[in-house]
Amino acid sequence: MKTLVKLAVTLLAGATIANANAGIISGPQQYVNDFGQNTNVALQGLEWLSLDHSFGIARTAIDNQAWRDNQGTQWQANEWRYATREETNNLLNSLWGNTFNGWGFNNYQGASWFEDNFGLIAGSNHSLFTDYQRAFFYYGEQDACTDNDNFSCVGAVALGSDTGDNASLRGSNSTNVNAFGFNVKQGNASGLVYDPVNQSGAGFIRQDFGADFGLTSPIQVANINTGSASRASFLVRNTAEVPEPAPITLMALSLVGLAFLRKRKVK
Repeated sequence: MKTLVKLAVTLLAGATIANANAGIISGPQQYVNDFGQNTNVALQGLEWLSLDHSFGIARTAIDNQAWRDNQGTQWQANEWRYATREETNNLLNSLWGNTFNGWGFNNYQGASWFEDNFGLIAGSNHSLFTDYQRAFFYYGEQDACTDNDNFSCVGAVALGSDTGDNASLRGSNSTNVNAFGFNVKQGNASGLVYDPVNQSGAGFIRQDFGADFGLTSPIQVANINTGSASRASFLVRNTAEVPEPAPITLMALSLVGLAFLRKRKVK
């Protein structure tokens, strides 16, 4: 009996650890926006898997098959699915600062929440920032953004800051911006705004990279066979599938029941 109980405890502990280390983002989530207001994150009642589990893994190695993530967790086929275009739009729209499409200081808070929860990776040699993190990610059904089966919708979120004493940013018109910042392209919604007095940097949330602000712009796509170090997968739990830990838990409970039946028989 003791052996069976020990085995059951081991299995249950393994399932618990797998859940604890899953990097799942769910439930009510908020962040403080640029105006000091609490803003709800549109997780839409879904469980999302943080990007650190899938950085560098091509979509073809995940979609509709069992796969092992970067943390060593083995997932069942279809246990996770790619977030739809609408689900991705809704989430990124809730992080958007409601003014600038692309780099903007009012996108910083939402991008910071994204980094804290989904994870970004360090960038290098960026023309705008001394400190720069970013992530590209596959999302959407295979035909959501293109008719080419080798390509997928690809989103992006980034975070940047320049913390030097003579902090400056360089805009797309090659004009330096002083540390107090202003719109590089006056009147252009895609221009860069930087305000280091009130913000720590700028965030990147853009319509053609996963968000949707009602503008007319082409949707970015990427080859699903590419395992880029900066590219991950935007995954949500497939509620139609039984999660992997469930069978393990059932097995453990069965072993406990068998142990007690054996003890009762001996008596």
